[in-house]
Amino acid sequence: MKASPRQQQLLLELQSLDTHKLRLNRRHKQLPERAELEAIAERQREVRANFMRAQRTVEEARGELQRVEEEVATVEQRHQRSSERLAASTQAKEASAFQEELDTLVRRRGVLEERQLELMEQAEAAEGQFTLSVVDVSDVDAEVQRLRDAIHQAEQQIAEELAALDEERAGLAAEVQGPVLEVYERTRERYGIGAARLRGTVSEGSNMELDPADLQTARNTPADELFFCPTSGAILVRDAAE
Repeated sequence: MKASPRQQQLLLELQSLDTHKLRLNRRHKQLPERAELEAIAERQREVRANFMRAQRTVEEARGELQRVEEEVATVEQRHQRSSERLAASTQAKEASAFQEELDTLVRRRGVLEERQLELMEQAEAAEGQFTLSVVDVSDVDAEVQRLRDAIHQAEQQIAEELAALDEERAGLAAEVQGPVLEVYERTRERYGIGAARLRGTVSEGSNMELDPADLQTARNTPADELFFCPTSGAILVRDAAE
């Protein structure tokens, strides 16, 4: 197919824009923050699970402590009533019964107060662990938000660059003759690259040297005739000076 050297140069410029666009799309898919976000997702699930466990432990410790405190209060009230009855009692047998009950209540109160101290220590430890888990959740959530913000910003920047490229490409493509542009588009769709430069003896489409026969064919092909790289299949644009 006929295509002036100028038209072929335009194809190289078009390919440069298409290559840039391809790189931007690849960059969009392979943003490092995406991999970081996926990696931190497991950590986020772990710290949230720790947070929930710590929260349940605190609630259980507080609940048990409250139950024991209420029982201590009940024992104190019974002890107060029994002490008053003992003081008012005039019968030895009745007084003995009240004293026995008071002794039992004192022993029970001692057991409960010891348990109360244990539960207070457990609750304090649980609350300390819960505080740490809150910090962990906050730190991970902040990192997740930072990564999401970075991804959003990068995506926005890439979208703007792609829009600018599309606009520039549309203007450039308008300068290329219709049949030549169609050949370029079909070639790019089929081989992944539409046009490449022949630099010396090396095809930039395949980054390989042409063998002597292909090189001679390329040089013998008229400058206004399209020549295709025998290796990559791309339109091979030759330097007029060469």
